[in-house]
Amino acid sequence: MAISLNNIGNMLYSQNKNDQVLEFYQRSVMIREKLHSINYESIATTLSNISNVLLKQNKYDQAFDVQQRSLSMREMYYPSDYASIASNFNTI
Repeated sequence: MAISLNNIGNMLYSQNKNDQVLEFYQRSVMIREKLHSINYESIATTLSNISNVLLKQNKYDQAFDVQQRSLSMREMYYPSDYASIASNFNTI
């Protein structure tokens, strides 16, 4: 279900429906966290997606906080995934 919510969010993002996008991305993260997902990469990616939406809405402080959370998760669970970590730094 979390994957489907994220995919719907991706489709809405491509249509610039930012308010709706956030709802789907946030629900996706919430489900993954409740299930204590071991796939932290998918959570970190969705958090990064949320940050991108917040940037488009000029909510820079919120976007920064969410991107920091994504970065921390990637550094903790995937320290050798340099490309994803660099992507987080690039967005920050």
